[in-house]
Amino acid sequence: MCVIIAKKIKDNISGETKFGLFKHRDRSYDAKYKIKTFNFKKVSVLFLEDLKSGWIEGINDKGIKIVSAALDNHSDESNGETNTERYKKYLNKLNYRNSLILKRALRQSNIEESLNVLKDSLFIGNTFLSDGEKLFSLEIAIEQSKFLKFQDSDEDLSKLDFKDFKMAVMKQLSDKDFTVSVKDLSSKSLVVKTNHSIDKKGLGYTKGENGFESSKLRKKLIEDTLVDFNGSAEEVIKLLSTTDGIDFHKNPEMRPLRNKEKTQLSNKEKDNKNISDYYTTDIFGLYDYTLYHLPLHSKITNLDILKILDKDTDCHFILLKALNEKFSFKSALMDLYRS
Repeated sequence: MCVIIAKKIKDNISGETKFGLFKHRDRSYDAKYKIKTFNFKKVSVLFLEDLKSGWIEGINDKGIKIVSAALDNHSDESNGETNTERYKKYLNKLNYRNSLILKRALRQSNIEESLNVLKDSLFIGNTFLSDGEKLFSLEIAIEQSKFLKFQDSDEDLSKLDFKDFKMAVMKQLSDKDFTVSVKDLSSKSLVVKTNHSIDKKGLGYTKGENGFESSKLRKKLIEDTLVDFNGSAEEVIKLLSTTDGIDFHKNPEMRPLRNKEKTQLSNKEKDNKNISDYYTTDIFGLYDYTLYHLPLHSKITNLDILKILDKDTDCHFILLKALNEKFSFKSALMDLYRS
C-alpha cells in the first residue's frame, strides 16, 4: 500500500544535509484529517490525524519525525471497513494502540528516547525515525499466527492511558509474539520501504501473496526515481506526484503513485476481487521542522489551525494546494474565511 522514503536533502540556506522523510499514503477511501497539536513539558508536537482510521503523521519542534507503512497488511487492508464486529474491534484496538505510541514517541526531546518508545512499545509497521542527522529503521509485526489472541479479546482498551494500555495488551500478547528489527541507517543517503520486510524475512507481504510483487516493484521504482535527484523537500514531493505515468508500469496498481481513476478502472476491467482498490490519497513530507502535505484525494476538516497559530512552537505546516502552489497557516485562514 504505502511507500515511505528517507532521503538526505541539502538545505539551500545553511548548506547542511539533513534527512527528510516522505510518504505516498494509499487508502481505499478519500481521507479526512484534523490538524492537531499538543505541548508536553518543553516539546511541541504537530500532526495530522485520519478521522476514519486514527492514523497520524507528525513532527515535533526538536526535529523528530516519523513515517510508517503497514506490515500487518491483513489488518491494514480493511481501512476501517470491516465485515465482522470481531475484526472491527481488533482494528480499533490496533489503531488506538499505534496512535498512542506515535504520540508518545513524538513528545520526546531526543531521537534516542523516541527510538526507545517505538522499540519497547513494539510499534507495529515498517517505520523510519529521524531527527535530520540520524536515521533509524524499525520493522515490527505481530506473528500472523499469534495476532488472533489480540483480535479476539473482548477487553475495552479505549479509555486506558498509555501505561495501562501497554499492560493490557501484554496480557494478551507477549514479547515473543512479535518479530523486531532495528537498524541505524544514518550512513545511507536514500532508503525506501513499502509493505514487505527487508531486514527480517516473513513480515508483511511475502512471495506468492497478492501485493508482494507490487510492494517490491514500487520500492525499486521510487529508488530509481530519487537516487540521483538533488532538490528541496518540496521538489521531492513534486517529483513523487508525477510517478503515476504509463512509463512506470502498464498496470496502474504497480505504479508508485496509484491514480484513483486509473486504478479503479483497471481493477473493474479485470473483475478480480483479490485486487485492492487502493489509490494514493496524499503525499507527505517531513523536513527540518516542517510537515508538508499534498492532498490528492483528501481534505482537512477543522479550523483548529487558529489554535496552532497561538502556540509557541517551531513546528510549521505547509499545505501544497497543487504542484506549483502552496499556502501556510495565514493564507489558509484567509481561504477558509472567504468560503
